[in-house]
Amino acid sequence: MAAGAVLGLFTASAAPGSPMEPEAPDFRKRPLETPRGGLQQGSNTGGKVKEMSYDPQAKLQRLQEFWISQASAEQRKGRAGRTGPGVCYRLYAESDYDAFAPYPVPEIRRVALDALVLQMKSMSVGDPRTFPFIEPPPPPPASLETAILYLQDQGALDSSEPLIPIGCLLA
Repeated sequence: MAAGAVLGLFTASAAPGSPMEPEAPDFRKRPLETPRGGLQQGSNTGGKVKEMSYDPQAKLQRLQEFWISQASAEQRKGRAGRTGPGVCYRLYAESDYDAFAPYPVPEIRRVALDALVLQMKSMSVGDPRTFPFIEPPPPPPASLETAILYLQDQGALDSSEPLIPIGCLLA
């Protein structure tokens, strides 16, 4: 088998000292993103991304895996061939692509808002509830009001909502 021949999603190579375990003599797995020969950039996207998300019922923020959006898929496709000829391999069906959301969910709708409220209070930009956000925060229970109450419970804000010393340290 010739070195550099594409086998499914991997290439064959007998590079000595490679950290990858051989499956058979003279065979090493290499992701398609590795530049080889004339292929300047390959894109190997499985269609998933890990993002922080907030569960308001459990009051937990966690890293979860989600399908990418159509806009993200197009951006990833654009990376193939940025510096020369390239190919984008999408590792999902076209029907999956058609089911993707057109755009990703804005971060303000995915994460806990307590850090945002702390930062806004430390910058003295006024009441976060009346701030003209480009994308408005989510409604309750994951709202700005919930974040303010949480920060008051933690002792970062007092009842009239200015930052107190511990809140300044946290911000």
